[in-house]
This record gives sequence, C-alpha cells and structure tokens, in this order.
Amino acid sequence: MNSRNFLSCVIILVLTATTISYAQQNLAHPNMQKLKIGFAIPLSGNGAWLGKAFQNGVELYFEGHPEFKGQTELFYQDETTANTAMGIKAVAHLIENSKVDALVVLLSPVAFAAGPMIETAKIPTIAIAGAEVSKDRQYMVKLWLATSAEGRSIAVELKKHPEWKTIAFITSEQESMLARSKATKEAFSNNNVDINIVFDENIADTESFGILAAKIAQKKPDVLVLNLMPGQVGLMARKLWQYNYRGQLIGCSTMSAKSELDLAQGSLKGALYVDGDYDYGFIETYRRKYGEFPLPGTANAYDALKILEHALKASGEINHEKLNQNIRLQNFSGALGNYSFIPNNLNSYDLPAILRKID
Repeated sequence: MNSRNFLSCVIILVLTATTISYAQQNLAHPNMQKLKIGFAIPLSGNGAWLGKAFQNGVELYFEGHPEFKGQTELFYQDETTANTAMGIKAVAHLIENSKVDALVVLLSPVAFAAGPMIETAKIPTIAIAGAEVSKDRQYMVKLWLATSAEGRSIAVELKKHPEWKTIAFITSEQESMLARSKATKEAFSNNNVDINIVFDENIADTESFGILAAKIAQKKPDVLVLNLMPGQVGLMARKLWQYNYRGQLIGCSTMSAKSELDLAQGSLKGALYVDGDYDYGFIETYRRKYGEFPLPGTANAYDALKILEHALKASGEINHEKLNQNIRLQNFSGALGNYSFIPNNLNSYDLPAILRKID
C-alpha cells in the first residue's frame, strides 16, 4: 500500500470513529442539549453557610461524575433566609430567564411560596426543605427528613432516659421549624413517651431571648427543644448558659453549623441534633476534600444531582414530563443512605433520621 492510500485509510477510519462517537452522543442527547439545572439557594445573609454547604455537595458530585457534569448547565440564584420575596424572584428568574429544565430549591418558605409558579411552569423540582412543601404538588418532590421522622427520632431518645420528666420548646415562627415542633409533640403520644411539657413558645425574632432564657432557667426543664432559624440557635444557647440553664438541648441539623457554634461560644457542647444517616463512604470522601464532617444540606445536594442524573438517563431526552416522572425512585442508594420515594400526596422521600451529639 502506497503512502497516499495508507493516509486515505487513516482519514476514513478517523472520520468513521468520529461519526460513531457523535451518533452515540446524539442518541443520548438528541439535539446535543444540556440539562439546565437551576438552584435557588441562600448565598447571602445568615443562611449563606447553608448555600456554601450545598455548593460543596454539587462540587463533590461532579468530581466523581464528570460525564454528567458535561451534560449539564448550572444556574444559581440567591434566596436569603430573611427574604421570601427575594426567593420567589430567584425561582421566577430561573424559570423565565434561564429557562431551566429542572429546579432544586432550598428553604421551606421559598418552596411553599414558589410552588404554584413551579406547577404552572411544569418544571420538575427537588425541594430541600424541612416542612411538607411538596404536599399535593405534581412537579415537586421533597428531599429532606420528614418532620415525622425527626420527631420520632427525638421520641425514641427520650424513652432511653426515664429520668427526663419535663421538656420545653422554643420555636421560630417559620414553616419548617413550626412543623418540626408539632411533629415532635405528636411523636410523644404515638410512641408512648411519658414527659410533661412545661413551657412552649414561638418567637419571631431574637429580642426576647433574654426574657425567654430567664423563664427557662426558672422552669428548669430536663430537656429543651430549640427549633430555631440560622443565627438564632447559637445566640439562644449562649443566653441560656448565662442564666445557668444546664438541661439537655435538642435541635435540628442547623444547630451543628460552624456559625451557630461560634455564636454559642461553647454552650452547645453536648447538645443533640437530628440529622440524616449519611453513607459512610460519602462522609469519608467529604472529609478528605473539606477536612470536616458534612454540613447540613451537603448530602442532599449530592443526592439531588444523583437523582437528576438517573432521571436524565431513564428519560433518554430532556423532556420535562419524563424527567418529572423519573425523579421518583424506589430503593435508591445515595449520600443520605438507602431510601425510597413515598407514592402518596406528600411526594417525599423516606430519609432515615438519627441523633448526633455536638462534641
């Protein structure tokens, strides 16, 4: 074979291989489109740490799944924890301006308020929110611990300590926090927990923290449940310490944030908080990269992307209706453990919950 013929054969082989590769890619993604994913998360204010934790989960997932990263285009919009209106604008921008194919929304107030808009636009959405924001929604699923699971984990712990006779609640007037306290009280009767509620108050801001701490110190409950918003729990714990209250503190996962621990100045040591039962491999991978235990929301972000990758593969194309059906999985294994979608009006995953201790 002369050099000209040899060169012609090489060119034909290269073109053939390129054509096959292109055809395979085009088969998986018909118009070479990328899946546009919009994230409405807090990037400023007291909840900025939660947004950062979420971004860590996204970054970690893409590091292990570069192919899916190449198939996606990400859009971030800020929704501060203190401004639901800003959160609604963030979701609207992602739908109307960014033209996203899927949404991941953090925070209960925003998921609640933006729900009708999402339903109208028919955008498949994963809500990472404490309250039952996806109830009766067609295009939203919840990927956070069910409040019933959180309440049950606290009830189980209380039964281990018959010496705890009295309990008090301080709750932020916010959907997910109110839902947590309600579910915990319901779990007492459902699990035959014999404990007396001696104080129960909802708060709108931090102005009354000194008065509340004094009341708690006077009542001396064996256990105090603090379902408080970011920026509040650490401050409340410090006030309680100043008033010499030394009962057992229990809260939700936001209690473990570095910003709260810094505010608490050591007063949260020994506190218990409800968290997800993370996969051990995920914990170790996260520690190697970030040098710390996974923050609240990190594993949820990781699994949200894993669910969306599965949905894209199962759909075979970027089709909102197909994606919406395929974000509801059974026997799923991810960073949050092993769980399944519950096919009822709550449209939620049954994530396992455990209690962790702040050292």
